[in-house]
Amino acid sequence: MKVLVLGAGGVIGQHMMISVPDHVGRDAVFVRRTHDKLTTQHQLGQHVWDSSTLPFLDQLQPDVIVNLAGEAGVDTVERDPGAYEWINSIMPAGLAAWCDLNGKHLIHVSSQAVYSGEDGPYGPNSALNPVNEYGRQKAAADLTLLGNFQNFTIVRPTFVLGIRPMPAFGRPNPAEAMLAGKQEQQVDDRYFSIAFAWDVARVIWEQTIVRTPKGVILVGGFDRFSRYSLFQALTSRKPTRLASDELNITPRAKDTTYGATVSYTALNQGISRLRTDLVLREEDDLIYRAREIAAFLKMDTLECLTRLRKGFHFNHEEVAKDFRAAGIKNDDDLLAWYQKTEAYIWELTAYHTDIGWNYKGMSEGIAVKLLNENPRQKVIVIGDGVGTMSIALKKAGLDPVYHDLDGSRTLAFAEARFSMRFGGMRVSPNVGWTPCLPGEMDTVISFDFMEHLTDVEAWVREVHHSLKPGGQFLAQNAFNCGSGDQGPIPCHLERNDRYEKDWGPLMDTVGFDILPGNWWRKR
Repeated sequence: MKVLVLGAGGVIGQHMMISVPDHVGRDAVFVRRTHDKLTTQHQLGQHVWDSSTLPFLDQLQPDVIVNLAGEAGVDTVERDPGAYEWINSIMPAGLAAWCDLNGKHLIHVSSQAVYSGEDGPYGPNSALNPVNEYGRQKAAADLTLLGNFQNFTIVRPTFVLGIRPMPAFGRPNPAEAMLAGKQEQQVDDRYFSIAFAWDVARVIWEQTIVRTPKGVILVGGFDRFSRYSLFQALTSRKPTRLASDELNITPRAKDTTYGATVSYTALNQGISRLRTDLVLREEDDLIYRAREIAAFLKMDTLECLTRLRKGFHFNHEEVAKDFRAAGIKNDDDLLAWYQKTEAYIWELTAYHTDIGWNYKGMSEGIAVKLLNENPRQKVIVIGDGVGTMSIALKKAGLDPVYHDLDGSRTLAFAEARFSMRFGGMRVSPNVGWTPCLPGEMDTVISFDFMEHLTDVEAWVREVHHSLKPGGQFLAQNAFNCGSGDQGPIPCHLERNDRYEKDWGPLMDTVGFDILPGNWWRKR
């Protein structure tokens, strides 16, 4: 089943990206404002409906369209409603018309802002009577769908809480700000129910199968909160209490508490998960790594976590199986395999999160060393696979260059990780086997890379060429370690086994002096 998700950069869309069910899998297509390795290159126009979007839909032919696109900033819309009329009110009708014409289904995500706040608690059939421009635009879209089309479901979540798995995307969610202690003043005279982002994502994915015709589904809990009481529930601290009329903001509904709703996660469990998710994101936990793979490979996080928990050795052997199955006969075949294999995404992630290998601690130690030497130095990590070393250097405050094979799935995954975490990173793809590195580098780092190369000497000479005089090269190699077609690491080239002994002489011949701990300095 092909599902198109529009507006995938927000907290609901991000949770959809890490929970793609089997019935959708890689047929999921995500679109958001900024293109990266997780989204399509199509950018929805915001002017004439059929100048951009309609040909895209005709070409893609999705079975289900999930519409999360829109401007949800209440004050933003109030200041310039005309700028957002198209995406909030007009585009949903165009999507519904296309679905009716083509026998497809639209899942349109609305908002509790369509209610007045004066006659709750609210259910699916409650009257729509919004109090601000944002609510009016969302209500207009809902009413147009209900009055004119057939193949749609409206999902109307209440106040959504979630920790963005990809912090470089979208706006910080209120839960993130409150848990970070950044909102010590909170309003205590407006009330709402809450919905957890993962529950909203689950309801939407379920609706891609059920496709409730002309249905309105409310998602949220029955508990009644103000921002003041929510802050207390999340943080166990009391903020400064404010009244709405003390703030110079757009009017909001007084009480949009839901009375008839779909809800999955109990309140205490949901709040506990919010706290945990924030820690996982900051600590780079195995679960967070599983979410990265899920978003990239369009899988469910639990499925990814199950495979990663099988450990490094299991995923290591999966690389060997994939290599043997490829039937590689020459260097061109080998290059093609490196470009298409996804086995390394799993193996390297399992390796880098294994406490026994302590790759994270090693990477952080290297970052500290480089920062102490020169925090503004130019560093490149060659053959960095899924980008873990580059990420550690970036988090520490350096500005590294990531390097790996152009066109490979591994490089694409690393770029996706950089987008999720930082919005991007400097990348230097290598085209083919011939080495090509940027010049004037202060430091080159290579971990478990040289043993895979078809011409080790050429790469060592290229590293020497790329470094400034006195520049340093950190090289940890795994020569003569399970090479050969029947060994546990058959992709370690047998021709490179000799460098177990010849590495030092080669480095000396090229022009490197040895330093402690696998470090070398260019003469």
